[in-house]
Amino acid sequence: MATLRYMVPRRIAPRPLTLRLSCNAQRIPACSSLRFLSTSSPAPTSTEEPKQTLAIIGGGLSGLSSAFYFLRALSPELRSSTRIVVLEKEQRTGGWCKSIDMNSGAETTLLEKKEMEKVSPKELVFETGPRSIRPVGLQGWLTIEMAHEIGLTPSILTVPKSAPSAKNRYLYTSSGLTKLPSSFASAIQSTITTPLIRSIIPGMLLEPFRPRSPLHSAPNGGDESVDAFFSRRFGKTLAERMLSAMIHGIYAGDSRRLSVRALFPGVWEAEREWGSVIKSALLGGLWRRRGWKEKSEYRLGVERDEVQERSVKTRLARSGREGKELMRRMDGASVWGLRGGLSCLTSRLRSWLEQQGVEIVTGGEATLSQIGERWEVSTPTVTLHPTHIIATSTGALPPSLAPAPVPHTTVSVVNLAFARPPPSSAPLFPPGFGYLIPRSVPASANPHQVLGVIFDSDVMPEVDDSAEEGLVKISVLLGGSYWLDSHPPPDLSHEDLVEAAMNTLRLHLPKTAFPSPAFAFTHTHRDCIPQVPVGYFEEVRTLGRSLRGVQGAKVAVVGGGVAGVGVNGAVKAAWEVGESFALNVTTGGVACTGTEGWE
Repeated sequence: MATLRYMVPRRIAPRPLTLRLSCNAQRIPACSSLRFLSTSSPAPTSTEEPKQTLAIIGGGLSGLSSAFYFLRALSPELRSSTRIVVLEKEQRTGGWCKSIDMNSGAETTLLEKKEMEKVSPKELVFETGPRSIRPVGLQGWLTIEMAHEIGLTPSILTVPKSAPSAKNRYLYTSSGLTKLPSSFASAIQSTITTPLIRSIIPGMLLEPFRPRSPLHSAPNGGDESVDAFFSRRFGKTLAERMLSAMIHGIYAGDSRRLSVRALFPGVWEAEREWGSVIKSALLGGLWRRRGWKEKSEYRLGVERDEVQERSVKTRLARSGREGKELMRRMDGASVWGLRGGLSCLTSRLRSWLEQQGVEIVTGGEATLSQIGERWEVSTPTVTLHPTHIIATSTGALPPSLAPAPVPHTTVSVVNLAFARPPPSSAPLFPPGFGYLIPRSVPASANPHQVLGVIFDSDVMPEVDDSAEEGLVKISVLLGGSYWLDSHPPPDLSHEDLVEAAMNTLRLHLPKTAFPSPAFAFTHTHRDCIPQVPVGYFEEVRTLGRSLRGVQGAKVAVVGGGVAGVGVNGAVKAAWEVGESFALNVTTGGVACTGTEGWE
């Protein structure tokens, strides 16, 4: 979401998760592109020793997607001589994509019979990680195409751009919830009706006249924090009261600690090229089309992505009636998801890969080592000597290659479901996606260090039967940047987290008489989102040079602060590396390292 994409589904630093569940008061312990070939049947079996072995360390979305793209780009003949093994430390695959169905699976419980008669949901899904995906750009369409190819199209849910969750997004301010503009007309109106929007107008008007930063003249191209960049160009009000909230939502982070070149390379490049973000937006496209301004390497990369995006759409259109209908639905969609939750993407991806002969090894941490030109990946149950290696965390690399570690935030997610008020009563929440809380909000107004609240019933209303059963769902996210300096981060009990969430809702929405939740589920993601610091691109560039220089195997990374954030960022990185590795196997072409976007 533009302002409410909360969790990253990448395998960054796999650790056990603490899952705790309650129903009412009951507690239960809890680069190069390669034309791909059809993969409608499993790889041919062979008694010969494989000539190539791809080891993927990490079985989250990044690792599974890497296997998908690598496999998809191999011919049947090469598949018969290529072994693909995904190694996951945990017993389950899927990483941060985790959907909990309260009525099925190992981590669920049934209410007592008398309670079931009162609530009785057929299917109640809580998302503890990502819950929706934006169908925007090359990375967005790559994810759509992958879901289509593995047979998930009938389960895809789309939310139109006209839906309340697409049009109504809020910030929490001292005066309560402030609705953000969703169109040009609403932006003009907001300058009159909304004090927060009116307060940022002077900074916006002055931005084209502010000087370019001297950091752009530095030998390495320079860098600064997200907060410093937006404060300098648009004023402190926008940076502290709006941008910091968006960073809470997307990265669970502190905008004063994060690299603008890593998070917003487009605005950094706009200032470098034009001296102004607004000038670039207004004039850049026209000047480049007319040939009045030479295209930068960054802009050429954007245009290559646009060509690839058109190719993906062409393939979908040619895939049959179902593909054409999917394209039509996505063109009018704000976000999309899956019936049953986004875990369906990773679980279906795993089963699809296993049908194609990919080995999935779980329940043991993988160790990667190099002796001379011989590489070894070992777990308690398997030892490999791969020719190609993809790590979904830089921490999985040998110390001689791994860059300096970056901090990671810990986020607690509180999923709540309430009985829907009768039609004659006011709704529990305003229609919309939810609201974010900027760091400028004082501790007295945010005592439990909440990052934001998602109105799940509006975000993805058809993911389960909750609406039909008269339930309203929300998610409250706590911690993140507020816990960065706590070592270890707080380990709050299930009851403490639910109480913190409820107290926050009552504080922020004082006119609403909140009932006790019918269902509550808490889930803590430890060390889940990398906080890429200023200047980290130097570490990644050094990593890229090191990976290109290794002998005996091709090695790449696709996660852990190197790939883009979110589902789409993970999938695009997997596509780039997976297809380039397949090209290397097929023709001996240059294999990506996963660091090219930083160079």
